[in-house]
Amino acid sequence: TRFQLDRTLEIIERRLWITQRHTRQAASVIQPSLLR
Repeated sequence: TRFQLDRTLEIIERRLWITQRHTRQAASVIQPSLLR
């Protein structure tokens, strides 16, 4: 059970990290068009 919890946390962290990266990329794409 302990191992499964660690594994779940690891997956969640990775998913959050990926989401952050995508959000940052989206922001860098959206901002220039807003400034125009």
